[in-house]
Amino acid sequence: MNGVGKRDALLIAQLAAGNSHEKVAAAVGCCTATISRRLRDPKFRAALDEARRQLFENAFGRVTAAGQAAASTLISLLSRDTPPAVRLGASRTLLETSCKFRETHELEERLRALEQRLGNAS
Repeated sequence: MNGVGKRDALLIAQLAAGNSHEKVAAAVGCCTATISRRLRDPKFRAALDEARRQLFENAFGRVTAAGQAAASTLISLLSRDTPPAVRLGASRTLLETSCKFRETHELEERLRALEQRLGNAS
C-alpha cells in the first residue's frame, strides 16, 4: 500500500478483512480510539476503500473462474439418473441464472448505447 506507514498498512489489512475494531486493535497493538481516529483521516479512508475494492475484485475473479465448473456441475445434474428433485433444482437454477445473465447483458447494451448517444451529443 503506497503512501501509508507500516502500522497503517496493518490496520488497513485487518479492517479490510472485516475484523472488528477490538480484534484489529489487539492484532496491531493499539487501542480502538486510534482506529476511530485513523478512520476520520480521508487519506487513510481512501487507502482502506482501495484495499477493500482489491479484495472484492480478487474474490469476484475467483468466483468468475469457478463459474464454468459450477455450470458444468448443474448441467450434469440434469441427467436421467439424478433424482427428480435434484434435477428440478438444477433446472430452476439454470433457467433463473440464464434469465438474469440475459437481462444484465441487455441492460449493459442499452446503457452502452445511451452513453454513446450522450457522448456524441456533447
